[in-house]
Amino acid sequence: MTQPQAANAITTPAEREEMLAVMRRAKDSFYFMAVQVGDHRFVEFAGMIGEYIKLCEAAHEKGYDLTELHHVMRPYHAHYVGEKIGCIYGTTFYREAKTLSGFLAAVVGLEAHELEGSTLTIAAVPPPKKEPG
Repeated sequence: MTQPQAANAITTPAEREEMLAVMRRAKDSFYFMAVQVGDHRFVEFAGMIGEYIKLCEAAHEKGYDLTELHHVMRPYHAHYVGEKIGCIYGTTFYREAKTLSGFLAAVVGLEAHELEGSTLTIAAVPPPKKEPG
């Protein structure tokens, strides 16, 4: 079956199919090796890789380039990735406001501020200024 092709796609459907096949093999190899390590949190990265591949497959099926995952990302995908991050890093991100702030700023352009004790506020932050040259 010929896949549709979005007007602004960078890769062809055939190229994407090959990329997806290699991604699946890479994930399987990573999973096999991660199990050998014996650290459950490390194995969880295979779940995140698998979710990324699912998004890429969904984008490909709709004719989008693999750089256009926003067209197929749904709240349950984000929830799953959040669960994996929580499993991998545990309470690391919310023990201190500055740690959570760094994570949120990098991921979604937000920052956290500690008010009193464990109370946090979340606010949008402007993107960092680029150094000239």
